[in-house]
Amino acid sequence: ARLTLRFEHGMVLRQNWGSQKGGIFFESSPIVQASIQHRPEYVKTPALADVRVRQALKYLTDRQGLLSAVLQGHGAISADSPIPPGSPYYSPIDPLPYDVEKAKSLLSDAGYANGLDIELVDVGGIAGLEQFAELFAQMAQAANVRVTLRKEPFDVFMGKDFTKAALTTGQWNGRAHIDELLSLVYQSDGAWNESHWQNKQVDDLLAKARAEPSADARKAIYTQVATIFRDEGPIVAPYFVNYITAGVANMKGFEPHPIRWSDFRATWLA
Repeated sequence: ARLTLRFEHGMVLRQNWGSQKGGIFFESSPIVQASIQHRPEYVKTPALADVRVRQALKYLTDRQGLLSAVLQGHGAISADSPIPPGSPYYSPIDPLPYDVEKAKSLLSDAGYANGLDIELVDVGGIAGLEQFAELFAQMAQAANVRVTLRKEPFDVFMGKDFTKAALTTGQWNGRAHIDELLSLVYQSDGAWNESHWQNKQVDDLLAKARAEPSADARKAIYTQVATIFRDEGPIVAPYFVNYITAGVANMKGFEPHPIRWSDFRATWLA
């Protein structure tokens, strides 16, 4: 009676079946992002190591426009933080606004008044990533940031460019606890730290959160982490993607799980 679907399949089901025979539930967790490389030997464009350039890319991102164009609105705006709305440690913070003039000013301050050329590895095989890459490249043109797309199948990317490419698209799914994702992907010594970003303040905050017994205090710590990601982090992450879960109309009591676990203990058919 219940199935969690790939986004593109869920949209088709919603249009052709949901309104007639069943209900569609939406739940958010995966984060779509452009990951900016920090390891010098992999950075073909040294400008990306400058926090002002990273901030400029964030200011050049029309988050609502991307959410509407790529996901038809079925997602949630992100402030470049990987902590999703489904996490109990999520706190809404304002993203950096879409501001082309601010982006131009930051680029000029960083020594790139005439813009710059960067390559973005456009990873295939994940719904919406190619559209995200193409629209991001178009948006960047407003500040004369010239983005060249290099399309690459997912399996080729994982064997060739994961943790190495200067700028890549990507999507990270949710985990049972947000620390599983943050420590794995964004901590300095994380096994899958694809950008090689190293931030001692973030490392210390993650360690502090793991040792903190109070849930409220942990949430406050993770809010600090999210703010650092927004202001200087290694990703441009405009939105979270909604998981789409379909169920028949007489299914009652079911609550979608943020990472797609199936828990039917409180579910029944009316």
